[in-house]
Parts: sequence; C-alpha cells; structure tokens
Amino acid sequence: TAPQAYLHGGAHGAVGTMIALRHSQSTGEGQQVDVSVHEAIARLSGVVYPYWSYKHSVVHRTGSWIRRNGERIRVVWPCRDGAVIFRLLGGGLGRLAKSLVEWMDEEGMAGNLMEVDWEALDLPSVGIKEMERWEELFGGFLLQHTKSELMEEALKRRLFIMPVQTPREVRVDRQLKARDFWVDVEHPELGRSLSYPGAPYKFQLAPWRISRRAPLIGEHNDEVFAELKAFSVKPRTGFKGHILARNPLEAPLGAMEGVKVADFGWFEAAPLATKYLADFGAQVIKVESGKRPDLLRVTHPFKDDTRGVNRSGIFQLSNSSKLSLALNLEDPRGIGVARRLAAWADVVVENSTPGRMKKIGLGYDDLTRINPEVVMISSSILGQSGPLSRHPGLGYHLSGLAGLNHVTGWADREGIWPHIPYPDYIGPLYTAVAILTSLDYRRRTGRGQHVDISQFETSLTFMSAPIMDFNANGREQVRQGNRSPAGAPHGAYPCLGSDRWCAISVFSEDDWQAFTRVIGEPGWARDPRFAGLQGRIENGEEMDTLISSWTLGRLAEEVMSSMQGAGVAAGVVQSIEDLLDKDPQLLHRGFFPILEHSEQGPCLHMRMPVSLSGTPDGIGPAPCLGEHTEYVCSEILGMSDDEFLQLLADGVLA
Repeated sequence: TAPQAYLHGGAHGAVGTMIALRHSQSTGEGQQVDVSVHEAIARLSGVVYPYWSYKHSVVHRTGSWIRRNGERIRVVWPCRDGAVIFRLLGGGLGRLAKSLVEWMDEEGMAGNLMEVDWEALDLPSVGIKEMERWEELFGGFLLQHTKSELMEEALKRRLFIMPVQTPREVRVDRQLKARDFWVDVEHPELGRSLSYPGAPYKFQLAPWRISRRAPLIGEHNDEVFAELKAFSVKPRTGFKGHILARNPLEAPLGAMEGVKVADFGWFEAAPLATKYLADFGAQVIKVESGKRPDLLRVTHPFKDDTRGVNRSGIFQLSNSSKLSLALNLEDPRGIGVARRLAAWADVVVENSTPGRMKKIGLGYDDLTRINPEVVMISSSILGQSGPLSRHPGLGYHLSGLAGLNHVTGWADREGIWPHIPYPDYIGPLYTAVAILTSLDYRRRTGRGQHVDISQFETSLTFMSAPIMDFNANGREQVRQGNRSPAGAPHGAYPCLGSDRWCAISVFSEDDWQAFTRVIGEPGWARDPRFAGLQGRIENGEEMDTLISSWTLGRLAEEVMSSMQGAGVAAGVVQSIEDLLDKDPQLLHRGFFPILEHSEQGPCLHMRMPVSLSGTPDGIGPAPCLGEHTEYVCSEILGMSDDEFLQLLADGVLA
C-alpha cells in the first residue's frame, strides 16, 4: 500500500519547482509549475514504448519472467527461504553468469551450462526450450541455498544476484546500518520515537536531515498566524540578482540555460536525471565510447530490427537534448580530455562502480584541483561506502533488495517484478534534486560539493508506507494484488475484448452508492455482507466476481466514462498502444514528440512530466554516439585542429 503514483508526482514536483526557482533567482521571473501524475506514471513504461513505435508489438504482463524479442528470461527465483532476483543478460553482460555457473559446477549442479560461451551470449538466439532447460538448472541450484548464502557468494564472486527482502529484513540490513540510514524521530504524542528512512542522498557540505516529525493538524496555527500578522506585502520594485540578458522578442531562455553538465552516466539511473536538465536548457555533454557502449545503446528493440549503437529505441527516451562526446577513458589522453571537460563543467555526474572514477584520476578530489567549485554527483546501486557498496547489480536487483517485489503481486502466488528496472526511475529524481540543490548552495556560498546517492536508499523512500508500518507496528505487509485496506471494490475488472480491463476504486459510502447506481442497483448490492467498507473488504472475492459479470459485457472505455461521470474513480488499464496512439490527455499535451534523429529519421522521444508556464522545455533529439565530438573538442574545449585530428587518428576520440 505504497502510493506510487503520488510519490512519483511529488518527486517530479520537487524537480520542477527547483528548476523554476533557479530561473526565478536568475531573472526575477516567476512561473507556474504544472505536474502531471498521469505522465509521471506513463514515463515508467519507457522500456516498452519502442516495441510499439518500431514493431507495433504490445508487451504483455509476464509475472516473474521477461518475454520479449523471442526471449523468455526469469527474473524472480524461489530459493530455500524466500526469493532472489537474478536475470540473465546478453551482450557484454552475458559474462556475468559465468561466475554463477562456475559456482554451480563446484557443487556438481551446472549440467551443460559449462558448455555455453557466456562471454558472447546473444539471448534472442536462445530458443524457448533451451532456456527452459537452463532455468531448470539455475532454479534447482538456487533452491538449495538461502538468501543470505546467495548474497554472500554474490558479493565474493561479483554475481548479479540480490535477495527479495521483507520489511523486517530491510530494517536490519547491514548496508543501511553501516551508512547510518535510519533516523529516530521523536513523537511526543505517542510517548516514543519511531525509526524513519533517512537521507536519500549524502551531501558533503550541506547534509539532509529530518528536523522533526510531521505536524499534527493545526499544531502550528498560532505561530503561522502571528508570522502572517507581522508580515506586510510590499510591491517588488526591482530584482537584485543577475538577470540573463535576452531580447524580449525572442523565445524565452530555457530555465536551465547556462548550466554546463559533463555526463559520465550510463544505462538509465544517471542519464534520466541529466535528460531533465538538458530538456530544460542545460548544456549536457554525454561522455561515452564505442569501445564500451552505454548498455542502452545495445538494448532491443532496434529501428528496422537492424542492430546498431544509434538504433536503440530505449536509448532515445533517456538521452534527449544532449550532445555526445566519444572518448576512450582507457587511454591516458582520454582522461586528459575528460579533465578539461570537468574544468569547463558546473556539474559532473557519474554512476560507475564506486571507486572507478577515482582509480582513473577523475575522482572528486582530482576534479576540485582543476575546478574548485565543481558539483560532483556519484550515483550507485548501494552508495559509495558500506560493506556491500561494490556489489554489482542493476535496478532490477534493487527491486528485490528494497522489498518492492515482496509487496507486488498476489498473496497466493510468488512475488513478481514490475517489468521495468523500477529503482532506475526513482533514483534519477533524487539525482536531479541533488544537482539543483547543490547549484543553489554554490550560488549562495561559492562552494561546490560531492553528493553520494544510493539507489537502494532512494528506492526505500518509495517503500515508506510498508516500512513505517513495520517500524511502528511490527506488522509486515504482504502481497494483496489489487486490493486496498482503504477501499472496496478496488481492482481491475475484465471488459469486452481481448485483455481489456478497467480499474475501479470505491473509498466512501457516497462512492459506493454512486457505483451501485451506475451498475443498475442490482439486488446483490443490497446484500448485508456488502454493507460498509469492512464487509466489502471481507467479501471482496465474491463481490469482484459479481462486478466482473457486469463489466465483461462492456467496453473498458464505456465503464470508465460511466464511473467517472458518477464521480467514481476509474480508468482503463491501458496498453502501450493506448498510451502512444489513443490516450487523449497525452496526445493533447504532446508527451511523446516525434523528433528527427540523425540516423533513424523520425523517432519517438518522451518529455518529462513537468510543464513550466514561462520556460517550457525545448526537447531535442537524442544524439548518435560521438555525433558532437568535433564540436565539443573544438568549440567548447578549444582544441586545435592538429590535436583533434591526432587524437581522432589514435582512437582516443572513439
């Protein structure tokens, strides 16, 4: 019962407000920040939209598996005392299964898996029957071990395995304990303190902190009224800050105009944060290399089913409006170019394995010697410190560690995964806020700083309700499908057509009366068993069957319209086809612009869920790999033609 839609809406609201505040501080101009919760949730399906835009293929629910591109890959696996997250990956990450297979071989359980060339694994070429045989071997091995055993070996052998933790296990997690994550907050009205999830980011110079518990209703009325009484509204006669010069006849500057970002991020966690800044006018240079391409550049689906680093549809959605610099950081001269870029930048963002940037000479201390005011953001799976900080993993794995898989699904079935690397869509919001907050701190103090962001910890803020239920009441929430303790009926009901559903939520007695009128006031609705919320919850299964008999003969859109017309919360369970081609709200707001890509031509992109009234976004297409290398080297870094050509010829700019 963690309200994910509102949590995403609130987080985007924080980012949008900070962007508007920065513009106000630069120009003296205020504006309205319009946040769409609908868009915030629609954004989460980014990994599947290209399947429709490229192939007109709808990706369906798959429970514990991934099924697309001809692949059938299990993600949530039962083990001896629960479940773990383990996903086979192809391409350059296929090698990560090799260590697990070697461990299985040590225990005599590898079978023919030792014969697979994991270094060159191409998952789409693996047939369903073969994958089923593999899954039988992997599954049999995992069932022999506990979550703790698997986690320990994963840490030693660098395996992509993490446990599905319960709220109880999250509370005693040793990584969180080592990082002092939990904060005790006094509740005088309860006569006790409660342990809260702590900082989702660690600021070097300006630490985040909980100053006090949430207020009781009206608790501070006297203080607020006294302050308001002493406050007098005075017209603002002049703005004292630095005003950005612009011709009033020209289009308004982007709210982030003038901010320079060196983006060393890859996959989604860091790039989605810098996309936010780039779409609103910051100059973001993505540093990448064809020798080690961003994982998203080599992820299906590809335009026209033609594999290539510039043809992945998913990459476009996370990297709009950026410039791309091809740079080989395995060459010392590449490190030198990166240092020059860091000297130019206001912000450096990276999400490498902790310690890697320092190892190659691009750590925070290295950068401050050439740019004392630089803001450096380090986003990683588990943070820069702690006993598990170097444990490998992706957002898929953190869904388990943070307990999201534990509470997702049906009580009588195994936990499912949300079909996306869900924490990769939470962390970027905190990263964007950290960047904007640090820039404001630098504006006020002249000091940059290093920010350590743990995606594990940011994910736990979106699990706050189940976690606080355990911390306060000792109660562990369990999977409950679409049910809610706050409403009934509350679920997705089958409608006319193939896999068509409508979600309906009834929270109050007035809602219930309106709902029964819409469905024709059937006799069963007056049954005493369904009188009152508790009765409807306790008899929810039978009630859902009766409701389904009504919805099955109607179009989902008809059910939604009838319910909404009566004031009952309802919405079509939309497919990606619906969202991209039919959703009237998203179409009206232009949430999915088609932009001209250098190689793909017209190509699907996606806006962020925030609209600013005075400085709307200026979203541009995602770049091809190295598309702006010459421009960045010559125009931004001031490199001579001779130096540029030499570095290009030597493979440094590649």
